[in-house]
Amino acid sequence: KIHALTKKEQHELEEMALSEKKGKGLPTYLALYTGLRIGEIAALRWSDIDFERNLITVSHTYQRVALEMKKQKTQLILGSPKTDSGIRTIPIGKKLRKELLKLKHESKGGFVFSTNHHPMEPRLLTYHFHRIREKCGLENIHFHQLRHTFATRCLEAQGDILSVSALLGHASTKLTLDTYADSMLEQRI
Repeated sequence: KIHALTKKEQHELEEMALSEKKGKGLPTYLALYTGLRIGEIAALRWSDIDFERNLITVSHTYQRVALEMKKQKTQLILGSPKTDSGIRTIPIGKKLRKELLKLKHESKGGFVFSTNHHPMEPRLLTYHFHRIREKCGLENIHFHQLRHTFATRCLEAQGDILSVSALLGHASTKLTLDTYADSMLEQRI
């Protein structure tokens, strides 16, 4: 079972992420406030962010896939989300917008998080996340829990299941309900 971070853990992680130099903590902060998957964050382009309307359009993913019977065991692939519902638009708040704009002014390439003008590998994003979580003293936390935390905070704020499902890019509300039923029960108690 995946558990959301407590509000205290989330706050500590946010503060530490935003204190990281060169925007290395921004993917962590972004995941907490958008629910994006790590591959979606890696594939995010500046052209996907509408700073006028404060929206992010998710239309790509960057992931490492296994290769069959090749010299190379894996390969990085920039592609589309698995389902049509994975293509979606997510609102961004003022603080996240401000942090993204700061990074954009320092950026030279088309990808928000890049290495030599290529999307930053998801494993490198994960590496930075683990360094941040260790500085906060958080054990047994993985990157996907940031997505779960986002969904939980949305539900705690009385977000309806249809909207939360759409923000997460789930193919059905059933998937959202099955995944976050515990969060919904806890908010009723």
